[in-house]
Amino acid sequence: MSQDPDLIASYSRDQALADGVLVDVSDAAGLLGFRRPVALTAGVWGLLGGTSPDDVQVGLLVLLLWLRAAIKGAKRGQDRIRFTHRFHPGTDAVALVAACGPGDDASPVIALMLPGED
Repeated sequence: MSQDPDLIASYSRDQALADGVLVDVSDAAGLLGFRRPVALTAGVWGLLGGTSPDDVQVGLLVLLLWLRAAIKGAKRGQDRIRFTHRFHPGTDAVALVAACGPGDDASPVIALMLPGED
């Protein structure tokens, strides 16, 4: 494997998951029909906050349902979509970006982030 002479540094998805920069939510996403691994940035994960782990799980499932709806409404072939989500009743909707791209082994993965987090 040849090295890119212009590459300064690389940061793998596995490293980001280990560091807590990304949070793997693939198991919950799989329950809703996602076939690709899904991760949230720590910034998005932090917005799920609730008073109990059950609140976080319910919030996560609702977020993933909104993500699924946004994906279904996207133009075919798009690798990046934007949508908004209200994390808690009575709060403003938050802009989100979902990106689908190659993971560490080049298989497609989905990352859900706040604008500017990529």
